[in-house]
Amino acid sequence: MLQQIDITMLPVAPTLHWSEAFGAWLHENGRRINTVNAYLQDMHHYSRYFNELNATNVKAYFSMQDIDNQVKPSSRNRRLASMRVFVQWSVAAGYMDADPTVGVKRVDVELSPRDRTPDEMSALDQVVTDQSHLRCQTVFHSLLGLRDELIWNLFKDAGLRIAEVATLRICDVDLDAKKIHVLGKGGKKADVLIPQRLVDVIESWLDRGPVSVAGTLVTDWKGHAISTGQIRRRVQLMGERAGVSQLKPHDLRHTYVYQTIDKAVSQGMDLPVALDVARKQARHSEVRTTMKFYLHARDSQVRAVVEAR
Repeated sequence: MLQQIDITMLPVAPTLHWSEAFGAWLHENGRRINTVNAYLQDMHHYSRYFNELNATNVKAYFSMQDIDNQVKPSSRNRRLASMRVFVQWSVAAGYMDADPTVGVKRVDVELSPRDRTPDEMSALDQVVTDQSHLRCQTVFHSLLGLRDELIWNLFKDAGLRIAEVATLRICDVDLDAKKIHVLGKGGKKADVLIPQRLVDVIESWLDRGPVSVAGTLVTDWKGHAISTGQIRRRVQLMGERAGVSQLKPHDLRHTYVYQTIDKAVSQGMDLPVALDVARKQARHSEVRTTMKFYLHARDSQVRAVVEAR
């Protein structure tokens, strides 16, 4: 089945390989290019072991991974999720009438989102605001520093994922309503409310920054969109200058969610309400996801206990 699927029933050229047809369907349903590539990579991995997608083969495929200690639970769960999306496409196209993944369960993953301490966040904020992480102090580098401040605040004050920062479009930013329209994981669209300080940073960047070639908000000084790799390196540079080791963009998202919960509780909201506020801002489909990740002890809390005298 996975070697060559008859796709004459699909609105694509009938000579396409199954991966091209599946990829086209994902694109049509609003999936990002990185997501599409991940789904295809996972299904190609399955096709290296089995030619047909049926319940017997699927069970054997995941049993093999359960035995192999080198396969991380998160990787196994991702492959299962990719396969279920593939099945969704196959059923919609009329190639399957049953889900062969029924009965295959996700495995539990130890959850410990890494947050950053208030002192670390303060040091990072100071470095970015002062632009002291820049290697040179030219007009161009000053513009680069302003862009870094924009990147920093999109993580810190909106809790965006790195891919969302890289692909955020100017037309998706509503400064009057103080909200951002985000196309997130799985092609899900949702709004994130933003504070005035982030509005000010965005306005400053739009006033002083280059004209965007493709309409993306975060660009290089020629107006071209930048990659997630470039954003990751800028965040790492900020961390090195601030003395925050191994800083990752997703640490900042975790910190944002934790701080959102803390702020809501400090304003007198009950914990269930505070969690729902965080859920909406983090754009989780269900509050159970927020609870699953963010009701655990934080790295910063464990560190505080360990260091206490």
